[in-house]
Amino acid sequence: MSFGWVLNDGKTEIATGFGPCNGRPSSLRAEAAGMLAVTKFISTIQQFTNYSPGVLKVTFYADNKALITRRTDHNSYTTPFANQWLLPEADLIESIFECQTAHKINATTLHVKGHQDTNSKFEDLKMIV
Repeated sequence: MSFGWVLNDGKTEIATGFGPCNGRPSSLRAEAAGMLAVTKFISTIQQFTNYSPGVLKVTFYADNKALITRRTDHNSYTTPFANQWLLPEADLIESIFECQTAHKINATTLHVKGHQDTNSKFEDLKMIV
């Protein structure tokens, strides 16, 4: 499996990335790996440019509701409960949270219906910018 991400400011595409998703094959793992990758990209830019906006507001879009729910729920606690580590892809979910917290990335994660291109022409799809 693999992941891909696009970073834009609402008007201009700033960066893109993609890569393999290691571990068991699942859409949750692939989407979480993509979210972690772009989070790491943003944090690396902050580190190397000494850019510290205070709190950086970022909106993530994903079509995996489990990822959205688990990442959003994590905002209500800082230390994961022992049973959280038994859930699928806990390593990635925790890494996303830790990186976003350490670099003051205020993340909102919204659902977007995936695989719409199966039934529609690419030109007819609504693009999020």
